[in-house]
Amino acid sequence: MKQFDLAIKKLLRDFNKTIVVYSAIFPFAKLIKEDPKKYCLGLIDILKYNTDSLFMPTFTNGFTNGVCNLDKEKSTTGALTEIFRTLKNTKRTFCPFFSFGVYGEAQNEVISLRPKEAWGAGSLYEWFYDNNITILTLGTDITHCSFTHYVEWLMRDKIKYRYNKTFSGNIILNGKSENCRTTLFVRQLNPSPQNDWTWAADNYINAGMKIVEYNGIKLSAISARKKIDTLVELVKKDNNCLISNRELFETRD
Repeated sequence: MKQFDLAIKKLLRDFNKTIVVYSAIFPFAKLIKEDPKKYCLGLIDILKYNTDSLFMPTFTNGFTNGVCNLDKEKSTTGALTEIFRTLKNTKRTFCPFFSFGVYGEAQNEVISLRPKEAWGAGSLYEWFYDNNITILTLGTDITHCSFTHYVEWLMRDKIKYRYNKTFSGNIILNGKSENCRTTLFVRQLNPSPQNDWTWAADNYINAGMKIVEYNGIKLSAISARKKIDTLVELVKKDNNCLISNRELFETRD
């Protein structure tokens, strides 16, 4: 764990200490010589120690029979995020599909957000951008980050493979039930776009992304604004650059 701590310190040296982590624990498997949960808790403790506020995606499948119980719904975004979600001092943001676990100084501010659009005005994604948080990847591809969808929302007038869809129901959070009506910018189903962001790696590096290795595992950091602004300029030039099956949508431009 000492090596991981040193790698994180090196990576975050010049970045905002409000961090959102996108992770895949599988690449760490060869390093785990103890209980996997204990190992994950060790990673989380180091991340908490090196940040002012720590976020992890704890996404769910939304409403079931009109209810999304965020007190009980497990995270669909990996083992590390689920362990983080269940920690005593972690709070969960209010969203039936794209909730985040959060620890630290930003908690009280972000748990009060109630946007009408999941990625729109007053959303956590807008908050990430406005506060220029740091996007950290652990074990996953350096381009793999759901925050990229925020670019599709910002450029929605040019994006033809998504459309607005509104969902409503009740969210249970901290033992309280609250009505929720939220609009998502969802994929078309027939045909369905396939996101591919791997090609953008060099663009991120040119924009200031830093990469370090921990036992052969790539860890990366980039500021939210650098990431989003870089992609916005690319989408302006090519509105299908974020999908791999672009040929199915080019006639719709």
